[in-house]
Amino acid sequence: MNFSTIYHSICGHLAQQNQESDFVRFFRNYLDCYFLKDRRVMKQAFDKYLFFLSGLPPETRKKAPNHDTVQLFAEYLEAGSKGCGAYSTYSRFKKAVRKAVDSGILKKDPCKGIRISPGANGLTKDILSDDEIRRLLETHPAKENPDIRNAFIVSLYTGLRYCDVRNLRYSDIDFSNKLLTVNQSKTRGRCANSLVHIPLRDDIIQLIAASGKDTQLFALPSHPTCLKALRTWTKEAGISKHITWHCARHTFASNILKNGADVRVVADLLGHSSLKYVEIYTRAIDQKKIQAVNSLPPLK
Repeated sequence: MNFSTIYHSICGHLAQQNQESDFVRFFRNYLDCYFLKDRRVMKQAFDKYLFFLSGLPPETRKKAPNHDTVQLFAEYLEAGSKGCGAYSTYSRFKKAVRKAVDSGILKKDPCKGIRISPGANGLTKDILSDDEIRRLLETHPAKENPDIRNAFIVSLYTGLRYCDVRNLRYSDIDFSNKLLTVNQSKTRGRCANSLVHIPLRDDIIQLIAASGKDTQLFALPSHPTCLKALRTWTKEAGISKHITWHCARHTFASNILKNGADVRVVADLLGHSSLKYVEIYTRAIDQKKIQAVNSLPPLK
């Protein structure tokens, strides 16, 4: 029996037995009216919370979540998720909790003092080394889509997400000052740092100018099509890592940190309002330093 079947069975059982708390009913109604871009993750938070509740005694399910229940839920998420998954799910759960507090459904915030760190196990996506980037640049697969190629290169050298590089227009670039300005789709209207200004190298300026278009820089197909082309490209370059488009963003951040960039500068270039996200990259770099030192021959 898959998770979806189990979930719907639990959902129906709890409702039928009147074992839902006011918060669960509120969360479900909140989700029904929630149409922001992270709706899928918000639904995932609701589903996982409901699945978590199914393992608790009936009398606990009927009660509003308290500090102890949320602590158990956080531990449940951390035990069953990899990388930033637990953090992402818990963040959406907290968002619903805050809304319930504001609406008077909960008297106080049971999440207060309970945290899940982003990327507690370090960087979870592969990044490209300088040598692997060079091999990519030297590789041209048959039937290569130049827009996909050039857009991915721009992401490697600017840290832009797929959604943002796809929407890039010539009006976003100040060619005289070699500056790219982007209002990030993921955080637009929800974060003070959504507008980022990224200096462009001369070779990236030349790559962009060479396309000669008036409006959008790149005519990119769907995300899955781009990923398929990326897999072909990396395979032909002899790169065995699992490289997705978002790996370009991680590669950009990790490589400029490795080359001496200040953490605050990297956070600003990525459009992060907090340094905690950039710390993921610094931990990954520190781990590579440890591995490099340990690779030296042992003392006789």
